[in-house]
Amino acid sequence: MKLTEVRPGAQLTIAHYDEQQVTIKSGEDNQTTQYTTSFLLTAEQVIEAPPISCPKQLTIEQVHYFSSFSLELLLIASRDQQRCDDEALIQLAQQGIGVEFMTIGPACRTYNLLTFEARKVGLWVSMSTQ
Repeated sequence: MKLTEVRPGAQLTIAHYDEQQVTIKSGEDNQTTQYTTSFLLTAEQVIEAPPISCPKQLTIEQVHYFSSFSLELLLIASRDQQRCDDEALIQLAQQGIGVEFMTIGPACRTYNLLTFEARKVGLWVSMSTQ
């Protein structure tokens, strides 16, 4: 599905997605980059190959990785809506980070909407099928 919404500023947004890849557009120069592996996206940066590739593998210790981005909400996207351990969710909540689990399409659309609203949102896309 193609997304064509125009956004002001230098924010990173989702330009296109499907179950195999996500294309990210830079607001500054409209340059696009295609990702077929796991990544973490915020309005300011893309982190390729984050240290956690699969939501099921998220440990309490790795929660601190996400808290370093000062997020309000973390969207966790995967092909089959994978979830992580309840203890990791509790730790994220205690650090003030809300978490939503979605498949890739809805997560990309939600990320764009929340980014446009200037919310501090992160999108972790796991291409892993573990």
